[in-house]
Amino acid sequence: MNIRPKLFFFDVDGTLLDAYGQYSKTLKPHIMRLKETGCKFAIASGRPAIAAQFLFDELEINDAGCFCSGAEVFDPQKGKQLYSKPLESRTLSKLYKKIKKHDIYYEWYSDNEYGTDIAKTDDAYAITEVHSDHLRVLPQNASLADVLDRECVITKLLLGVNKQQFPRLLQELAQEFSECEFAFAGFLAKPNWLFASVISNKASKKNAFEFLLNYHGVKQSDVVAFGDSHSDEVFLKLAGLGVAMGNATENVKKCANMTTASSNAKGVEKVLSLF
Repeated sequence: MNIRPKLFFFDVDGTLLDAYGQYSKTLKPHIMRLKETGCKFAIASGRPAIAAQFLFDELEINDAGCFCSGAEVFDPQKGKQLYSKPLESRTLSKLYKKIKKHDIYYEWYSDNEYGTDIAKTDDAYAITEVHSDHLRVLPQNASLADVLDRECVITKLLLGVNKQQFPRLLQELAQEFSECEFAFAGFLAKPNWLFASVISNKASKKNAFEFLLNYHGVKQSDVVAFGDSHSDEVFLKLAGLGVAMGNATENVKKCANMTTASSNAKGVEKVLSLF
């Protein structure tokens, strides 16, 4: 490896965490070894910062990072949001009408909570249960309409459909709502479903990446980024070394400099051991 990294960015689900939402017990020693050399470790994920708190605490991946797919930049050590690009309330109201019309699974995210009002039946119940376990945060039982009424600032929506029943629905919404960025991803625990993270098109992972380079005082060539889904492609392309997980799609792998083993097979540790 020619790169001498100073900053590591990690996606969470499908990267740090396996299909069961767990990280390997052998991961932290690698992180601590590299921290002793001055390396920084940060999250770059579709999750809100509140759903990465266990990683800040348990793995000490606690340098300023990118959350809600680029809509938020947060410094865990200072407990401070560095910037936020929320969705507009008008857009959210229009999206909510589509969600209710097609009975789309959804979750809303603010800077310090998330929630859903989907009926707890069948797949919807299972997704809510599994996803909250993975996030390590319980959802608020409140509809998007409710939180808009109390003028809560929403930075991201997560939409989900059974792709066998609705193979093009999310893509059609992406075309209709040009004021939003849709990033598509699977969920290892629900392979028959397709999900989309929806953020404002004023939010940008590229801008978040550049902001964080300046904030941490590092160069692009000093960065290693790991990811497995569409929303990770920007960081993989911009990093000095972009690493795709073995469980990533072929398109994601094409964006990376290298591919490691899957999240179920300690893919992150295999790369960290090279430094």
